[in-house]
Amino acid sequence: AFPAGRAGTLRVVLRREAPDLILLGVSDDGVGMRSDLEDDAGSALGWRLVQAFAEQLGANVRVSREQGTNVEVVFRPEG
Repeated sequence: AFPAGRAGTLRVVLRREAPDLILLGVSDDGVGMRSDLEDDAGSALGWRLVQAFAEQLGANVRVSREQGTNVEVVFRPEG
């Protein structure tokens, strides 16, 4: 996200999205995630981990590439 020692900001958010939903978001203001990464499951360990985490939670994943990268995992809490 921050090549050549470039400074940047990483933000992690955990909040209730609705009475029955929780949002876990990670964003940065770096160079952005490759647009083809979501379709290429074997290309990056980090993205495979996000997908596995979301699958275990039965979560939806939302990705935005405006001004860096923003990945949100939205899921229902257990019990």
